Amino acid sequence: MSLTRRGSQRRLSVCFAFVRHRPGVAALSVGCKRMPVDKPAPFRALRKSLQALAGDGRDALASAPQGSCKADELALDYGNDLSAALGSFAADLTSEQHAALRRVDDLLSAMSGPDHRDLWTDDAVCTHPRWHEVRSQARRAMTALGWKE
Repeated sequence: MSLTRRGSQRRLSVCFAFVRHRPGVAALSVGCKRMPVDKPAPFRALRKSLQALAGDGRDALASAPQGSCKADELALDYGNDLSAALGSFAADLTSEQHAALRRVDDLLSAMSGPDHRDLWTDDAVCTHPRWHEVRSQARRAMTALGWKE
C-alpha cells in the first residue's frame, strides 16, 4: 500500500495478488487499485471525541461505554482519533489548529501516571480543575477547527 497525493485529493494504492481456482484451471491475478482516501472519517471521529471532552462532565461520561473506566476511555478515544487524523492529514491543518489539538493531548498526558489516579474517576471528570482545563482547551480546539460544540 502507498499513499499519494494528486492535487487536493489523496489516493491509497492497494496492490493485491490472489489465485483463482476453477475446475481444471488455476490463475494468478495481480494488480493495483487506486482508491480515494476518506478524509472525513478520521475527522468525524476526532470531532466526536473532542466534543465529548469539551462538553459538560456528565455528558462526557455518558458518551463513554458502560462498564469502562470512562475517564480513561475519553482520553484513549481522543488520543487514537488524534493520531489517525494527524497520521494522514496533518498537512491539511494550520499551525494554530495543530497546536490547539496538541494542547488537549498534552493536558491529558500530563494527567497520566500512577501519581494521578485521583484524576481518572467519574467524579474527577465532573469536578476536578484539571478536567475543567481539558474542557476549556477542547473548546478552543473546536473553535480553531471551525467546529461548533
